[in-house]
Amino acid sequence: MMLRFPAIIFALLLSLWSGAAAAERTVVLVTNERCPLTDLSNLQIRKSYLGVSVSVDGYSISPMRLIADPELNQIFYQAIVSMSEKSYERRALSLALKFGTPRPREFTNLQEAFDALRAQACAVMFLWADDAAAFADGKTIRMLWSG
Repeated sequence: MMLRFPAIIFALLLSLWSGAAAAERTVVLVTNERCPLTDLSNLQIRKSYLGVSVSVDGYSISPMRLIADPELNQIFYQAIVSMSEKSYERRALSLALKFGTPRPREFTNLQEAFDALRAQACAVMFLWADDAAAFADGKTIRMLWSG
């Protein structure tokens, strides 16, 4: 019994450490390197994803979403727009029907998302930091979430 106790404690500590290391991921907001913006407030980001027209220093913000990752989507609803998925979808539909407000462009493929970010002057997209690092023509303008 005495030999098992240290092994159990070691296994427990190892699992806690590995779980904490795996959980340390960061979500960032990126744009292309041609966009002169260096920062956006949380409110400006939220408004743009809710369909409100946002201009900063004369540049119109165009939000885009990568929707293929369920965990990234949950972070979007909780930390970026602060709404449930159902409330967000209801609001987006309402704005589209009442005012013709376009929804943010959505992508399921990371490379297609990068191509769209390159093509539009001040398009923004939230991504995992490791995916954003792979976007050679982009720059990170804000950290949105870490956990």
